[in-house]
Amino acid sequence: IAEIDGFSAVSNPIPGPWQREEDEYLKLFEPKLDRLAGVLADIPAVVDGLLSGLALSPADISKFALAGTDPRSYRDLAKALKFDPKIQMDDTLISTVGVTGTPHCLLLLVSALEKAQPGDRIVCASQGEGSEAFLVRTSPEVEAAKGRHRGTGWIASKRMVPTYGRFTQLQGTRDTGWPPEASSVSVAKYWRQEKWALAFYGMKCKACGTMQYPIARCCIHCGAKDEHEEIKVAPRGTVFTFAHDYLVAPGLVPGDGVTPATRVAADMEDGCRLWIEMCDYDIDEIEIGLPVELTFRLFHDKGGYRFYGWRARPLRG
Repeated sequence: IAEIDGFSAVSNPIPGPWQREEDEYLKLFEPKLDRLAGVLADIPAVVDGLLSGLALSPADISKFALAGTDPRSYRDLAKALKFDPKIQMDDTLISTVGVTGTPHCLLLLVSALEKAQPGDRIVCASQGEGSEAFLVRTSPEVEAAKGRHRGTGWIASKRMVPTYGRFTQLQGTRDTGWPPEASSVSVAKYWRQEKWALAFYGMKCKACGTMQYPIARCCIHCGAKDEHEEIKVAPRGTVFTFAHDYLVAPGLVPGDGVTPATRVAADMEDGCRLWIEMCDYDIDEIEIGLPVELTFRLFHDKGGYRFYGWRARPLRG
């Protein structure tokens, strides 16, 4: 849908924001100095270099997708680069998403491409110990791609965390009183189960036609052995029944007696009924018939290894 016409980069090793593995919170360089000596120095320099190399002016650019630290930085960037932010810049997404750091300019690029016309020029520029910028020129195929991808549509489907206490619990910055996680988890078993655990393939019995998950040697309905074909399970379904477990927490670790882990039997659109853990939900909204969809998540970190898999959540969008 587009081609990259040019690239430019500048280096400026000021600290900026950082977070080490052992840090609970993001650490910041002096915010005002970070904006003045970082964002407002690097991005105008790299964009000017990019446009000069392509013999273009800011007026030739349809949209600017730039990194920024706050709304003020975007106003200052427009002034420094002499472009009209009302016409040449989309919503910066700070009020709906916040500042996502390194990927923020790419998120704005996605937003610009979703609305782009053939022949539009879009400048995307990052910031962090300097800046890298490139110019994207859209092709006629950009029209055919509109509406085919969720893109920034995911933002509209987001769920708000109900309380700050819940947010700190999800972030792991508040002690929940859960015991340390056990380390007796088999990485080899996880590898052997990769096709149904990660790619989410189920099986369809060739003898009776029953769809089932996970993959096993014998059909749970008719008992036929090694008589099945592997089929990817449908991503959406409805709740057939459910249970709230206050003794076991998400990731199959001991619970805190307050926050439940909800598990459902879900009837998927392809006829497969499966037992799966829920996420991103309020306990009051779980009911029989609730539409759900699959989502890929980190299950737990045991024995020094991260285990990923699938959970269900209330259907978004």
